[in-house]
Amino acid sequence: MKKKILKVAHPDLDIHLVDILTLLDPSKTNKYTPFLIKEFKKFHGRFEKATTSTPIMVKTLLDKRYKEATLLQTHLLDFVLDIIGKENIHALETFNNHLEDKRTVITDINQLESFGDIHEQVVLAELNHNNSQIKKEIATLYRDDTWLIVKPLTYESSKVYGASTKWCTSQRENSRPFYEYSKEGVLIYIINRINNKKVAVNWYRSDEGHTELSWWDDKDRRLDSLQTNLPNFIIDKVKDFLISEKLPNYHFFSKKEKNKCREVLESPLEFRYDTLIPSPDEWTVYRENTQDWTISDEAGLHHMNIDETVNKTLEYNYTYSALKKSLEKLDD
Repeated sequence: MKKKILKVAHPDLDIHLVDILTLLDPSKTNKYTPFLIKEFKKFHGRFEKATTSTPIMVKTLLDKRYKEATLLQTHLLDFVLDIIGKENIHALETFNNHLEDKRTVITDINQLESFGDIHEQVVLAELNHNNSQIKKEIATLYRDDTWLIVKPLTYESSKVYGASTKWCTSQRENSRPFYEYSKEGVLIYIINRINNKKVAVNWYRSDEGHTELSWWDDKDRRLDSLQTNLPNFIIDKVKDFLISEKLPNYHFFSKKEKNKCREVLESPLEFRYDTLIPSPDEWTVYRENTQDWTISDEAGLHHMNIDETVNKTLEYNYTYSALKKSLEKLDD
């Protein structure tokens, strides 16, 4: 469907930045709006100049869109993705690839009612495409009519059994977290086969002997085991297994998967466009003697809210200028 038709059908989403700036105009006639536009464009230009980056690898749809976007558009993308979810857009891209290759059960996209349907179709497509192989790439620790507890032993199986979650170990755009968790400890997925609710468990073990057990819901929020709403017998089965298991998941990888793991972990970290520009509250802004902004996200520096920092800086600068002019007049 053409964008023009969609804009007419959804006028509440056809928002112009000038309309937003008029909301900040204290006058009844919008007489300050031209001034606000001029100042906004001035500051926007400085921020865009300060955050110009070198080209990096493009792998996904979001990488491409962020690469093509202006700084202002990246903030709008961030806002939309905070609502929709990056994992849902990555799943949508994967679904489209399966659809074009005729691997999906649903062929009419009008049958899709939610992103949950998208994730479900992606899992079905991947299982149907490689069902027998995927089942060989997990260790099933427990299974009944309601519950399934598995240990993913490949990145591909982690993506399938961790689908529709926000776990970094099952994300489709980056395999590094899965391999890091698998190399450093035991990774387990608990799946309710009735409602598809999922919980991830990680038993981290450092080379120095330090251990840490963590439980994560499907929104990737860390919980205490009692907050997971899992039946006690499921929690007990997981704990019993972890007590008896002395080796990390990596130990049970196939030779091929171990090679993939080494290749990923030994390669340089990839910086992605959809995570390249920090969110506003992660920026540290310095006001120098010049009219340029210097933006940094270096570790160890105190990070402040960008809006608060800019407002305070301008307030001090304008106050200083006003006082200076007042003193100059007194001297005359």
